[in-house]
Amino acid sequence: MPKFLFRSIWTARPVLFLAYLVLFSYGMFSARPPSVLLMPFPQWDKVLHVMAFLGLSLCTSLLLMARPWGWLAWPVLLAAAPLTEYLQHVLQPRRDFSLGDIVANAIGVLLAAGLWPGLRLLFLPFAEPGHVAPDADDPGPFT
Repeated sequence: MPKFLFRSIWTARPVLFLAYLVLFSYGMFSARPPSVLLMPFPQWDKVLHVMAFLGLSLCTSLLLMARPWGWLAWPVLLAAAPLTEYLQHVLQPRRDFSLGDIVANAIGVLLAAGLWPGLRLLFLPFAEPGHVAPDADDPGPFT
């Protein structure tokens, strides 16, 4: 992938995080669960939970990676796995509380934690304290 793409993602990470958080919240807390007609197999919603928490975890980690306390995001995200499922049922009683969904949420966080070390290396040049992202004339580390 071209270096300008990593630079663009790094620069836009707060906006990406907020946009993802809005979509995540809508999906988790909307009054209507996903339609059964749209699900290709019976446990499709578990895949959606894994993907939702995988994305949330990666967006959160990207946002906080330059902070010395950024590692605290991981235990908070793991704690959010059961908490969001509980809140989903409390805020929308038509939605079911499911231990399977909690496990799927946690799997999404753990998958992100497994992918993060490799992804982190791609963004590390932009995350150094006081570092200014290279301009278009600078070949940078990805040439």
